[in-house]
Amino acid sequence: MKVAVPVFRSRISPVFDVAHLCLLVEYHNGEETGRHEALLTGRLPRERIAVLSREGVDVLICGAITAMTQYLAETAGIRVRAGVAGEVETILHAFREKNLDRPCFRMPGCRRRWRGRGPGFGGRDGPPSQKS
Repeated sequence: MKVAVPVFRSRISPVFDVAHLCLLVEYHNGEETGRHEALLTGRLPRERIAVLSREGVDVLICGAITAMTQYLAETAGIRVRAGVAGEVETILHAFREKNLDRPCFRMPGCRRRWRGRGPGFGGRDGPPSQKS
């Protein structure tokens, strides 16, 4: 599973649609196996989602996101967890521990809830539990 987090300094970028950089973190069996960055500078919503799709992103954790961009992401098979705020490493830890739904991680003024629920995803938040 690969997770994308738009980054501004050490925090989640407040608005995905204008973020310049995404941290991509890969997980296998619930453990982080790698990370790298993807540049999003100057890209239209369709191009931004195409970058994430080419990178094999499964989940996008972000702050605010326009409805069109979220629709494009979900249409591309990327689960979107919007309305999240905080330090990137803290958010990634909460995601792994399936605690991302806590009020302390909500972006102020944002009431969006987890929309990426589905079979085989391993619950509301966090990477799936895989048994190999």
